Amino acid sequence: MTRSLTLIKVFAAAVLAATIPQTSAAQTAAPTASPAGDALAAPTASAPTAAEESLLPPEEALVFARKNGYRVAQMNGETMYCRRDRVTGSRVRSEERCYTRAQITRIAEAARRLLDDQTNRMMQPREGG
Repeated sequence: MTRSLTLIKVFAAAVLAATIPQTSAAQTAAPTASPAGDALAAPTASAPTAAEESLLPPEEALVFARKNGYRVAQMNGETMYCRRDRVTGSRVRSEERCYTRAQITRIAEAARRLLDDQTNRMMQPREGG
């Protein structure tokens, strides 16, 4: 059962990642690896906007990203979460996809919703017997 739930989470993240516009590493400046300490830097003194409040906190985004094979990179002064994925139909080619914290938040929420839906569906009693 645990394996099937893990597969569901991975599938949900892959489906959602395919639907969210992404920034490939080739389209932006070359990423430089960032130590984990940079991702956990204290927030700025300005008050967060409504859009920023709905995002995962940087610490949670980092935990989700690392659990799902992403690495933290700095591109154009923004923290990005990047991962290499194999190109469908190829055993050799891979493509690096990078996401902002807002995109990672949407991926995490979709994976959580899919997992909750599947768990609820498994817990419901079957009708007719």
